[in-house]
Amino acid sequence: MLRPLVACAWFAAVAAEPGAVVVDRIVAVVGERLVLQSDVQLESVLAPLETSTVSTMAGPGTDPMQVVIDRAILRGLAGNAAIYVPSDGEVDTRAAILRQHFEDDTAWRQFLQVNGLDGERLASLLYSRLVVDRYVQRNLSRVDGQSEQAAYADWIRVHRARTPIRRVPTIEKMGSGR
Repeated sequence: MLRPLVACAWFAAVAAEPGAVVVDRIVAVVGERLVLQSDVQLESVLAPLETSTVSTMAGPGTDPMQVVIDRAILRGLAGNAAIYVPSDGEVDTRAAILRQHFEDDTAWRQFLQVNGLDGERLASLLYSRLVVDRYVQRNLSRVDGQSEQAAYADWIRVHRARTPIRRVPTIEKMGSGR
């Protein structure tokens, strides 16, 4: 647990140096998992393009950072259990569905480049999202008459309470003493 906090302090010190360029920033620590600013930005971009169980159940207008935090919690709970592992074909299918949102290969490559994705990173990201979706689909139960969104909200609230979550203040807030 100390390692992520040391990393935060180191990144804050480096970012405070004159002329330093911040490539990414830790915005939260969820259990042992780091949530980066780029993860939140990527969620904002992917949510409208992808049919993900978590994004759908969280509902439109949900804070992307909260969705990424929830995904980190659920990914940790799923672990590497074989029951949640998608096949390579399922990952490829999810990538193909995502690719359909773009007019041509140039637009697709530009999307990948702007979002810091290559084939391997995209596959890894989609793999993780599929693991989380499978975990939710297998473990979420609903009370009669309860909507999926309401059931998910009740269910994830319990997991949030059980998981240490620390939001990391921005460098500006750290420097101003707030």
